[in-house]
Amino acid sequence: MSRFVCLFVAVICLVAPVRLEAGWDPGPTPIAETFTVDLTAGAHEVAVAEELRFQRDGREMPLVLKVRYPVATEEMPGPYPLVVFSHGMGGYTDAFEHLSAHLASHGYVVVHPAHTDSVRLRRETGESAESLRRTFTREGTSVVDLRSRAEDCEWILANLEGIEAELAQPGLVDRDLAAMAGHSAGAMTTQALAGLRFHLGWAGRERSFSDGSSFDAYIVISGQGTTRPSLSETSWNGFTKPTLVFAGSEDVSRVSDETPESRRHPYEFAPEGDKYLVFIEGATHSAYQGGAAPNGDAARMEALTSHATLAFLQRHLRGDEAAGRWLADSRPDKFAGVRAEYLAK
Repeated sequence: MSRFVCLFVAVICLVAPVRLEAGWDPGPTPIAETFTVDLTAGAHEVAVAEELRFQRDGREMPLVLKVRYPVATEEMPGPYPLVVFSHGMGGYTDAFEHLSAHLASHGYVVVHPAHTDSVRLRRETGESAESLRRTFTREGTSVVDLRSRAEDCEWILANLEGIEAELAQPGLVDRDLAAMAGHSAGAMTTQALAGLRFHLGWAGRERSFSDGSSFDAYIVISGQGTTRPSLSETSWNGFTKPTLVFAGSEDVSRVSDETPESRRHPYEFAPEGDKYLVFIEGATHSAYQGGAAPNGDAARMEALTSHATLAFLQRHLRGDEAAGRWLADSRPDKFAGVRAEYLAK
């Protein structure tokens, strides 16, 4: 175990691990020669630890983690690459469950931390209902502590042995392969860890939370662009690691000034080299996880998000060249039921 003390641990693992949604073809994990053209569950059954609670230094609330992980097989016994997923403002560990389960079925350990802006955690500590209601307003964005969020994610990397011990799964995670992903405020968390530079005032001072070296690859879903005064076209110069950016033609939010065009900036202003954009026609701010999309098929948008994320991870964590070719294919209709712009540089 790490030097951090585990306050409370509540692990709910499936008595018999289950497959993903009925109707999915439980085909094999894609191999280097081919990559499936549609959403296909992997070969692994998926186990879930619903709630692990730890106490980390510098944080009053417990750090709550939800973990989905593959059940080992003789053919694929592990260890498995890690994906840390950061939720949006006020969210919890149940964000992007479809994506999480899909990745776990393909042999990834997916860890969902609950950050300090989580409404559920704040309710547990006795914060008033009136204060909680303000979370999803422009005023409420002040509860997002970007440094604390980044520290949560780096703590996970530093304490994998303790997490594995609570799961009773020693050696589950491959220490050499890790990706960071997040949606909305979680996308800002992801960008901060990828090396995003913030401009502070007129004197040309800059601040960053990371040099980008903590993780091997980054997935930004509905991220932030130069509509923010602290970001300029040079803020992404430090994005040296593989990065996948998702944006949508109807992706706006009442708590920010971001536009569908500014959501593209993490791709457009990042330097060349293993950078990808998936710009989904009709996608709203919540469509990537199956939320309302009046002008499109939200279920297919969610499926595309899962499929493209898997292709990106297979290419950049496992060296699957066929997955990379699928991701770089620019045909707008290559994923049935959804039109999207696919760019790569």
